Amino acid sequence: MLFIASALGIQSFSPTTAQPIPIEITNVEIPSEVAQAARGQVKATITNPQNLTYEGFAQFTDDLGEITSQNPSDPFYPIINFTIGPETQLDLAIDYSVHVNATIGVHTVTFEINVGGFSFLFEQYEIPVISVAVITGVTPAYIFTQGTPGALIVSIENRVDRPRTVRLEAFGPKFTNASLQVELAPGQNNILFPLTHNSTHVYDFGMSLANISLFYADEMIDSTLLLVPVDMTVINKVVAIIIPVAIFLLLVFIYAFRKRGRLRAAARSE
Repeated sequence: MLFIASALGIQSFSPTTAQPIPIEITNVEIPSEVAQAARGQVKATITNPQNLTYEGFAQFTDDLGEITSQNPSDPFYPIINFTIGPETQLDLAIDYSVHVNATIGVHTVTFEINVGGFSFLFEQYEIPVISVAVITGVTPAYIFTQGTPGALIVSIENRVDRPRTVRLEAFGPKFTNASLQVELAPGQNNILFPLTHNSTHVYDFGMSLANISLFYADEMIDSTLLLVPVDMTVINKVVAIIIPVAIFLLLVFIYAFRKRGRLRAAARSE
């Protein structure tokens, strides 16, 4: 994942008239995008120039509750507590997770750091959520033959740093519907996906359309269309040659038979 880094000066959001303590927040790092089911960290540096110890908390949450900071002791509680000592610089790293079925699109995420009762950071960011995996290419493993099992090579990128289980489905007017569940390693994966072409007649060959869909947690996250070349079987090739020849010979026979009949009729009339 890419990160956005920014340096922020003192920001006070005190609900009272008291002067905030001189805390400085710098080196803020947030992701530029996140993927479904992903985990990561947001970071910031907190500088306390005072000769006092302060209690604080931080949280990183989105407007839909689908991106949340993770409390080490309670994963359902998004607030992380910390203590910063006198004249100390604290490098704060907050773990976050993205929901498995997080809505794909731009989310508004709030990053808050509160020290001693004052919000020194309370910023909102627009962060896109992308699908956990994406189809990067589909090619036939070899030329398909009428009515026989074949296979596609489906290239899928797993965008998170852990194995993820997905389901591939394929359908088309000339193909038997197929489904395959696979576990993706992080990064690029090449999957051999069995698929069978259904021919309805000898001359049913050429380019056939197939739809390849990718599902994660029973939600379709990507799909692509592919024109698959389909060749005739050896038997059908022989039949495809025999049929036109047989029809041609039959037509020649019928023509010759009728011509001979006309000649005989003409001879009898003379």
